[in-house]
Amino acid sequence: MIVFGYSLLSPSQVEELTRVLQSASEPAGFSPDIEEEANKKFQMIYSGAMSIEDAIILLRNYKSSQVAREQKVPRFASSRCLDVESFLLRRSSNA
Repeated sequence: MIVFGYSLLSPSQVEELTRVLQSASEPAGFSPDIEEEANKKFQMIYSGAMSIEDAIILLRNYKSSQVAREQKVPRFASSRCLDVESFLLRRSSNA
């Protein structure tokens, strides 16, 4: 089981969530390289290679960066987290 937020996800649920996120339309204003960078961070969390706390620190550093591209990564990640929340709410209402 993998802990994601308040919910425990099995490996099959993580795979399903990954498919949902990959098939979701790209949030407006984000280029594919921003999406790829944010998704790499999510995969590192899912695999246990990065803790959620470390990801938060990294995204905070990106947010305060002087590099415009890095500033977009946490904005994309936030929008993607809303997609995850929607997924989890649908999953819990179907349970």
